[in-house]
Amino acid sequence: MADGRHSIPPCVSQVACYESLQALYAAASAPGGGEPSMVAHGAIGIVAGALAGFLTGPADLVVTRLSVAAGLEQELGPRLGAPAAPRLSFAGVAREVVRKQGWRGLFQGSVERALYHAPLVGFFFFFYESLKAAFGLQALLPSGGI
Repeated sequence: MADGRHSIPPCVSQVACYESLQALYAAASAPGGGEPSMVAHGAIGIVAGALAGFLTGPADLVVTRLSVAAGLEQELGPRLGAPAAPRLSFAGVAREVVRKQGWRGLFQGSVERALYHAPLVGFFFFFYESLKAAFGLQALLPSGGI
């Protein structure tokens, strides 16, 4: 799936985490405290990126295994003359990972994924909020989060 559809769930979860964390930040700050600073927006983005990266790790693991299996079947199947293997499903691969490695197996690489996404999402929301302030634009979502 090289067309970018695999990026939609992480991006949606990053925005959802960011908006929810921003609402928590606003609720925890002093009443009438105003808009968070740009540094606070960046920090909230870092936490949102890490959280979203970690939580979408299991889905990414399953999709990667499905892609690798499909690629191997396409590459080796005709050479070996073997009959086509039964199609793997998302749920079937997830069940197999849990059966062989337990629930922790689904989270293989999730910490690394969180560390990868944290600074990227932090920079994104820092610049997003900076440009929004510079141009006097309103938020895309109503205040108060999702």
